[in-house]
Amino acid sequence: MNNTPIGNRPTVLTVEDEPDIRGIIAEELSEAGFNVIQAANGEAALAMVRQYHPKVIIIDLVMPKMNGLQFLLRLAALETDNASVIVISGMTDPLITETCRGAGASLIMDKPFHLDDLRIAVINAIANNPC
Repeated sequence: MNNTPIGNRPTVLTVEDEPDIRGIIAEELSEAGFNVIQAANGEAALAMVRQYHPKVIIIDLVMPKMNGLQFLLRLAALETDNASVIVISGMTDPLITETCRGAGASLIMDKPFHLDDLRIAVINAIANNPC
């Protein structure tokens, strides 16, 4: 998939270390009319945030190199973007959920999730964050 946004469609950054999951999410959101850019880890995602300024970031919590929580903390330190962040995770620990929310996540979705639910969450995130 090409990581160059096209036109005026909102850009969504998908950060997931599992290529199959990342591809499925990207395909679903592309078909829904979003520009989708992809990263396999938090380090690559930070570079993409700086370059593309996505409206929504979907990030897996557990990844190598930089996990989702570390990414959230680094993103907050940038102070350059107001992207809504949706964390997806197979971990349902309430403490982890609260920590992610405190670090700036607007929504935490449990894996497995329905693609329709994720698409609706992205639409709502864009509607609730006009910046």
